[in-house]
Amino acid sequence: MKDNINSLDHLNDIEKVVKECEGLLRHVQESKERNNDTTDNLLKIEIGLDLVRQRLLTCAYSKLSVDTLQTVEQVSNKPGDPSTSYFGLDWETAFTNFNLLSENIKSFQSSLQRRRIS
Repeated sequence: MKDNINSLDHLNDIEKVVKECEGLLRHVQESKERNNDTTDNLLKIEIGLDLVRQRLLTCAYSKLSVDTLQTVEQVSNKPGDPSTSYFGLDWETAFTNFNLLSENIKSFQSSLQRRRIS
């Protein structure tokens, strides 16, 4: 039960970071100028998403086998789409991915809460 509570706390923190990253990305999208603030926001998004990845792995650590954890680690460390540097960011896909991530976090929170109640 304590693991579920810790995981729920982690997921709440993760959800806040995801929302902050999404807000920063929206700010970058709406910005008319590309300057140091834009670069700083993109760097903060990159760091935030890495923190989200690490926190999700932490939540899953005690619930997954070693093989599954290794697979998740490999998949989560895949580099981004290299075409982005040539064609730019696909804003719709980026925001869709943020929404999917938020939905999956909420779904995981819900399943943990159901187990805690049981």
